Amino acid sequence: MRRRALCKAIEEKVLLRKRINASMIIQKNWRCYTARKKYLQMVKAATTLQCAWRTYFHLKQMRAAVKIQSHWWKHVARKTYLRKMAAIVCLQSHWRRCLAERELNKLRVRHQEQLLVRANVAAAVIQMSYRRYLFLFFSSVQAM
Repeated sequence: MRRRALCKAIEEKVLLRKRINASMIIQKNWRCYTARKKYLQMVKAATTLQCAWRTYFHLKQMRAAVKIQSHWWKHVARKTYLRKMAAIVCLQSHWRRCLAERELNKLRVRHQEQLLVRANVAAAVIQMSYRRYLFLFFSSVQAM
């Protein structure tokens, strides 16, 4: 019996050892599972954060690019507008100069006509006065 008890005690020790090893394997696998789960959660969180950061950074860069482009196109549009305005002002100035020259020429012609009329009137007055003088001179010479 002693032998049997000893065998039974050894078997119980072996069984206990097997159970301890099995529980250790189960614990190890459970810890591995929970650690892997935690790791995957952390990876997912890190990926989400990286994605959010990259999106934010990309949007920030896009806003900056849009701002630069809008300033550039504003500059180009303003430059084009100023060029067109300068051309318009130049054309208006030239056209007004042409109109002013036409008006000046009309005034000169009118002035020349007025001078010619005045000269004709003055010549007629002089001729009339001279003829009167001659008439008076010859009538006084004949009366003598």
